[in-house]
Amino acid sequence: MKFYSKQLIVFLIGFTINYSLVGCNGFLDLQPPATQPSTAEVFSSDEKAETAVADLYGGEFPRSFAEASSYTAGLYADELDYTLTSTALLEFKVSSLLPDNTYITNQFWANIYKQIYNCNIIMENLQTSPGISEVAKNQYRGEALFFRALSHFTLTNAFGAIPLITVTDYRTNSTIPRTDTATVLNQVIADLEEAKSLLGEEYPHGTHIRANKWAVKALSARVYQSRQEWQKAYDASSEVIQSGLYGPLPAPESAFLDPSPESILQIGPNKTTATSNPEAVYFIPTTSTRVPSYSVRTGLLEAFEPGDLRYNAWMNNQTIDGITYYYPAKYKSRTAALPKEDVILLRLAEMYLIRAEAAVHLGNVNEAISDVDIIRSRAGLPHIADTEPNIGSNEMLEKIYQERRIELCFEHGFRWYDLKRTGKADDILSELKPTTWKSTGILYPIPESQLLANPFLEPNPGYYK
Repeated sequence: MKFYSKQLIVFLIGFTINYSLVGCNGFLDLQPPATQPSTAEVFSSDEKAETAVADLYGGEFPRSFAEASSYTAGLYADELDYTLTSTALLEFKVSSLLPDNTYITNQFWANIYKQIYNCNIIMENLQTSPGISEVAKNQYRGEALFFRALSHFTLTNAFGAIPLITVTDYRTNSTIPRTDTATVLNQVIADLEEAKSLLGEEYPHGTHIRANKWAVKALSARVYQSRQEWQKAYDASSEVIQSGLYGPLPAPESAFLDPSPESILQIGPNKTTATSNPEAVYFIPTTSTRVPSYSVRTGLLEAFEPGDLRYNAWMNNQTIDGITYYYPAKYKSRTAALPKEDVILLRLAEMYLIRAEAAVHLGNVNEAISDVDIIRSRAGLPHIADTEPNIGSNEMLEKIYQERRIELCFEHGFRWYDLKRTGKADDILSELKPTTWKSTGILYPIPESQLLANPFLEPNPGYYK
């Protein structure tokens, strides 16, 4: 097996630790530095433990998640073009990744496994901490389970079989082989089911920046959709829609402002600091004379129907040297200035689209039409019920895929994962990127550093000569 990289950066799973909880001074030293609190101190009371849980939403996660699942996936699919010269990002642009790609190794694999580690350390310490109330233990464990499920789900979407990490023992984690996708998703569902039993319907502290039962159900709907478990996807999305806590859908230009009536869960930036929304930082140019780093591909621009209000609301443009570049503008401010904009992780429009797709598969096209028309009404578009009342199942599915392409553009890799799960990726990307796309690109490469560190890992096909 020939490796591409000449410089090796070794990240053993379980060693990428968030120092707000546990630090490491040396490669095998898991003792906290003198300046950091011990885990016993962190988990000595409800209030202190809540600080550790809150770090699951803040810290590096919002930025890492944006890098791992929004703009890189948009480049990898057919949403975005890249105008700068980073070798790692150019690999995403042409959908041809090397196993030592720094975004895959660091922002994606290492940082998301760091999130999993933090979830596990929270759950392990909650079990043995007498100073934390049972009410708090249930809330915090539920939130940790939610993020562990989200993290494993994100990783298996990208890599297929992955190491399934449910403990903090580095001796175990450093030699875990890849677990098949079905087993990983079974654990994801099990985590979400337990989280649902632990979390209440109300949001901690009122705002939608901490997970509740409805956030768990919304993520469950997404997972069931990926598994083609249509009745479960239908039921979970319906429960969220019918909860009465969300909606009506706001106008497109207000959909991502804080607070948004369709937001089910939003994360970062920390409102007490000058940290900005990471998605806005990546997409919005720093000045009116700068070419956007990520420009919208022509195919997506042309996919919008005439009169779609989302076109002007969710994209902006500027002309440089006679060339007009469009860029994503769902989030409007790349600074910490008002209005505040959190990254919306789960929102109501996605639930309508999941339920619509499930309804078609369950034989209820008319209900699917009703749900999609709610989305189209917000966009200022004609209703399918008026223009195509007798549409067939296959045609309706294509309408839903098209609506997802527009409604969910630039968000969390939805377009890339939709191309994969609907079997369209090979046809579309082989035409768009004929000299670089290979069918094995349907899965990202397991990072080279991980293969070197863990002899029990196997690479994905197509990445080694």
